[in-house]
Amino acid sequence: MVSPVVEDLPAAVGKAFDPDQPRDEHGRWTSGGSHYVGPEDAPGALGRWKAESRFSDLVDLLQASAGNQRTLASIGSAIAASLGVAFADPGPKTPESARRKFETKGYETAGEMTDLVRAGFTAPAPADADAVVAALAEQLDVIDEGWARTPLGYVDRKVLVRFPDSQIGEVQIWEPNLIDAKNTRGHALYEEWRRLPFDDPRREGYAAEMRRLYSAALEKAGPSWEAVSRGDGGRFGKRASNTSRSSTLADIPTSALSTGRHSPRRNAQAARGVQTAGRPSQEQ
Repeated sequence: MVSPVVEDLPAAVGKAFDPDQPRDEHGRWTSGGSHYVGPEDAPGALGRWKAESRFSDLVDLLQASAGNQRTLASIGSAIAASLGVAFADPGPKTPESARRKFETKGYETAGEMTDLVRAGFTAPAPADADAVVAALAEQLDVIDEGWARTPLGYVDRKVLVRFPDSQIGEVQIWEPNLIDAKNTRGHALYEEWRRLPFDDPRREGYAAEMRRLYSAALEKAGPSWEAVSRGDGGRFGKRASNTSRSSTLADIPTSALSTGRHSPRRNAQAARGVQTAGRPSQEQ
């Protein structure tokens, strides 16, 4: 069983990653590297991870995804059992979806893809999310992008993990009331909103309804989520202003996962008028 550590992160935090450093019997790097990178350092760390990836061919990455998904499912299930939180394992992204995204995003190498392997947790309180991230950092290298709020009012936390073979995966963390709101009404509203032309006046009506829906859900979440609802809460800080936007669980049926998110995303800085880097995602 995984023993989560919230107050004391691994001693290697902040050190440069060396692919040749020693590994333990589970294939984890044991010294000289960083198991945890926080939001402010996330953009640079992700760039290094992509540059260090050994995967250039999508076929090779797809083949690796099955085993790494099993690894993530095993780790996630143990963390969920230890902390008493819910864990979602949707399986790896399908080859068709992966190829479509590779072409749409214009990636040069498969190592740039970060969400072929993916999973999620539902956290009853922000402290539970912090504990999940700390526990993940005991098992895998972690880039914590922190909490982010989209212009449509949806909030979640995104964490990238790196497996011993250098593949990057994605873990999302959700507040229960927001997920319930998304599943019962928000997803349908989002689908209607994104199908409309950008200049269609009905888009703002759908957007306003989603913002009301998620605002009400956050009110139900209670005072412990107030900072998170602004996109700047959580022990590990707010999401950096130019972290990855190429995720996520977009192609997973809501009925199969009972989780998800709305994009385009913005972090706390963007909410105050600072544009996030990169092209905003339109994925759900």
